[in-house]
Amino acid sequence: MNISLISLSLSGCKQIATFTAANQFYSYVVLCACSDRTLRLIDLNSQRVASQIPDCHTRPVHKIIQAQYHCGPMVTDVLQPPQTSTSQDGLDQCSYSSLTAANSLYNIFLTGALGDGVKLWDMRTFAAGGGRAVQRFDWAGSRGGRFQPGFDLSPCLKYVAVGAEDGHVYVFDTRKFAGAHVAKIAAVPDDSMSMAKSPITDVAFRPKTRSMKLQLIAASLDGYLFEFGE
Repeated sequence: MNISLISLSLSGCKQIATFTAANQFYSYVVLCACSDRTLRLIDLNSQRVASQIPDCHTRPVHKIIQAQYHCGPMVTDVLQPPQTSTSQDGLDQCSYSSLTAANSLYNIFLTGALGDGVKLWDMRTFAAGGGRAVQRFDWAGSRGGRFQPGFDLSPCLKYVAVGAEDGHVYVFDTRKFAGAHVAKIAAVPDDSMSMAKSPITDVAFRPKTRSMKLQLIAASLDGYLFEFGE
């Protein structure tokens, strides 16, 4: 097996805080967050920094989540307001997007920083030099926290879950541009004699399968794992 190594010099970057690259499909793009608060898009084909955004957060980014997968057909483009119709059971159903719209969803990614919430970006505007995030997600205590927030993007790419310092998991709908959470889930152990909540350090979605519904796993600072389902 031939191994090809690429060496890049990132000007002004003393330390790489975090980076991400797609693993579930072919991509030449690497997203890199540096200690100088810049967010850089690296093109591995041309072996250069294709674009960068300075001061993407008020503090260095500690985590990047890139859209890489989805469970089932894409039902809506999170960058556009959803088109819904009402089914016979009275539930709103999103219309199916075209293949082009579905592929465009792989251009979105999330970043988070201590004390500055979580932001959603579109890689296409990022690469074109756009310096603004598509959406911003804030919750109680997000602007002055002591712990780096853990967050994840759902497999259907419609929801963002964030673990908070107040012991709750906040869920946001990427299709709603107001930025307010649509669910606030308390994480209290069943064997706990106290209602005191420990900070949630990280969260992760578990993809839906034929035999299992979508699940959300949360980890707390005091060593508990919580499982939430549909």
